[in-house]
Amino acid sequence: MKNYNLPASIILLIALQLIFFNNIIIFKGLFPIIYIIFIIFYNLNEGTKPSFLFYSFLLGLILDIFTNTPGLNAFSAVFAAYTRKFILGLIKKNYFTESSYFKFSSLNFIELSIYVFLVTLVHHSSLYLLEGFKISSIATVLLKSLCNSILSSFFILLFSFFKKD
Repeated sequence: MKNYNLPASIILLIALQLIFFNNIIIFKGLFPIIYIIFIIFYNLNEGTKPSFLFYSFLLGLILDIFTNTPGLNAFSAVFAAYTRKFILGLIKKNYFTESSYFKFSSLNFIELSIYVFLVTLVHHSSLYLLEGFKISSIATVLLKSLCNSILSSFFILLFSFFKKD
């Protein structure tokens, strides 16, 4: 995402999440979380890492305010933003040597799918582990994280087909 569109992108993603995607409930509890599109496709070549973490925190905090989840989205958004570069380095082996010239269009569909899924899984796992903070429900939390990550990744990959790099 281009940084000159940053406020509009954040507002649009929050509005889409709150108005539309939070109301798509599948199997009594799964709904796509698409606001992490910002975290997944943010171009670090155009901004700094601290500003990226701040914008991710702000995005999560605004969602926390509207959804009455005290800090869950903010923590998960920052955690996913922080681990994103590491995940991208796992997918694209030469990412760290070419990071100043990196474009998401250089990823093939399989690499992009794995990257989107892993960042989404990190986000959802941290979100649902904090939400259901019981050791006895760890299997349920992990299953919900996995299923919701697959659902969210599907919508994010659909978005990526219409996104310009």
